[in-house]
Amino acid sequence: MSAKRDIGVQVLAWWRANLSARTSSGDGLVRMDQTAARGLSARLRRGCFPDVLFEPATQQLRCQLNLNEHELKRFSHLLILLGEIREHDPRPLASLLGGASGERLLSHMRFKQLMSADDDKRLDLLRRALGLTGGRCNVARLAWDMILWNDQVRTRWCLDYFDSEMPEEKED
Repeated sequence: MSAKRDIGVQVLAWWRANLSARTSSGDGLVRMDQTAARGLSARLRRGCFPDVLFEPATQQLRCQLNLNEHELKRFSHLLILLGEIREHDPRPLASLLGGASGERLLSHMRFKQLMSADDDKRLDLLRRALGLTGGRCNVARLAWDMILWNDQVRTRWCLDYFDSEMPEEKED
């Protein structure tokens, strides 16, 4: 499991190398890396499981992460979401959707649906949620959460959404 602790760091580096270059540089010129990044991003956004695994760049990342066969569907869903992300933000997605402000990007009811959805439905809901943030989120955190997705992750998302902190454990 220790090798998997840096999944987020590796995915963020991969996203930066393969997808972040698709945004305009401001000078109006389209560069070769922009074209390749735009193409890969489009194929990921339009892809599904297992199609997104057929990309050479995604296979490179899969091998680097050392994922087992039971993690491939969630990994595919992560790849589809990475195609949607336009900007790395230090704040987790749940914080961007909720937070302390009175105006939440995602309603409580939709957030509850997201937290209780199965893998396929969660992908659709996360794609919509990324649209609400303008394609911004913490890429590393999303990667780790998507691969792991368990009760602990859901709890952290709820705390992030409501801008709360994890209570400290009490000593008896």
